[in-house]
Amino acid sequence: MGITNFMDDMELAIQVLNISPSTTRDDLNIFFSYCGTVDKIQLKRDSGHSQSAVVTFKQPYAVRTALLLNRPGGDLVTAAQSAIQVLTQKGNEAMNKAKETVKQKGRAVAQQACSAIITAEQTAGDISSSIISSSCISKGASWLSAALDRASKSMAELGGVKAQSPNLLKQK
Repeated sequence: MGITNFMDDMELAIQVLNISPSTTRDDLNIFFSYCGTVDKIQLKRDSGHSQSAVVTFKQPYAVRTALLLNRPGGDLVTAAQSAIQVLTQKGNEAMNKAKETVKQKGRAVAQQACSAIITAEQTAGDISSSIISSSCISKGASWLSAALDRASKSMAELGGVKAQSPNLLKQK
């Protein structure tokens, strides 16, 4: 089986020769879809022993990729398998690199989060220390304590008056 660029360089079609008679249009579509998006396939019987096809792609790179499958001295299937193995290997390498990048970035994000939490805890501690040692807070707490103390004494005095004279409040 041989592949040639069927039209000029601006076209997106290739001609495939010496195709087995048992090969179908779907077989060709599946095979060449690894090169890029197949637009159409025109399959023609040349003789009882072979067929030819014109395969039109939607992208120029697909034509270039398909032409790479036509290696002298090798058959198309072997070339395609070789190309698929190379693409698979490169895909796996890219995937592994992406996984490693995600792991590294994930570690960096986790470290930044821990650092932010530690900083927040330290800041909260500093704020509470500032509040506790603040003279305003201290004076306010003393004032409140004194006010509560006076209120407590007043209530005690009122309670003592009520105990001595339970009818005093009723008279008023």
